Amino acid sequence: MEIATFLASTVIATIGSAIINSFFSYKIKTYDFKSDYYKKIIQRRISAHEQLEDLVVALKLAVTDDDKLPYHFLFSDENTKATEYYSLFMKLQPHILWLSEELFLILRDIQDTMHDYAESGSVIEFGKRNYNRLAELRHQMEQAMSRDLLMLHDVPGFLSRKQMASSSYREFSPPRTQTAEPPTLQP
Repeated sequence: MEIATFLASTVIATIGSAIINSFFSYKIKTYDFKSDYYKKIIQRRISAHEQLEDLVVALKLAVTDDDKLPYHFLFSDENTKATEYYSLFMKLQPHILWLSEELFLILRDIQDTMHDYAESGSVIEFGKRNYNRLAELRHQMEQAMSRDLLMLHDVPGFLSRKQMASSSYREFSPPRTQTAEPPTLQP
């Protein structure tokens, strides 16, 4: 009888240790998968920020014309029109999903401002007219990037904010350019 008890306790111990081992192995695999997934998201977010830095740098350098009005160097070549801006923006497009909602909205405001360029004949005149607006948006973008980089490690928080973001789509309406009121004639 002792052999039967010994064999039974051995079988039970083996089955018990196999179950416990399987449970911990499953938990470790799940943790490793989640960790690898978070690493991938963080890498993509870093890549998005690197692309965004190119746009920020391009909007930092300003020059002046004979009339002493500043404009960003990005808009200084009439021959290339605004192709450098559009090139930077197109490189950024695949990465926009990995930016915070705040950065997305700022980029959307920059893009809305760029739609005004189509109405403007001169890229330099466009740059002068929109210098302050683009400089302010660039400043907002830098501040948002700093806040975003502080929370880069918080992948679950980022994903939950992305899920709750409601303002990602809106119907396009280009910004209205302000036109001067015609002077009223006094009798």
